[in-house]
Amino acid sequence: MGGFGARLKLNKNFDLSLEIGYRYLFFDYIDDVSTEYPDYDHLENDLVRTLSGRAGEHFAVESDEFRDPILLLKLYQSGSTYIGANGNTYFVVSDNLPGRQRGDSDDKDIYVVTSLKLSYVLGSPFGKPKFR
Repeated sequence: MGGFGARLKLNKNFDLSLEIGYRYLFFDYIDDVSTEYPDYDHLENDLVRTLSGRAGEHFAVESDEFRDPILLLKLYQSGSTYIGANGNTYFVVSDNLPGRQRGDSDDKDIYVVTSLKLSYVLGSPFGKPKFR
């Protein structure tokens, strides 16, 4: 964990502050990508199954760029059926088959938190605030 911050006194009543914090986690599931793809029979509903492998979406998940329709057609043509542990059959786009590598559990997740605050300091009947 780490971070830094700064506060600037704008005038008698206003302060402006900026804080940035860096957090290192001791697990690898904040983004739901670690170890391997799950068995679809163990996922609770169709929405969760769909979101577990997003290769067939029209917009790329990370870059939000529109994918070439020809590429999507190739992904669907290269898709395969998968029979889950309970015997249910699923159509899987691309190679997101259960048991296949999905992420690296050795690389733990991190995230960055930022805040920008504008504060109004109330007047005091006892004078100025002590730590301002």
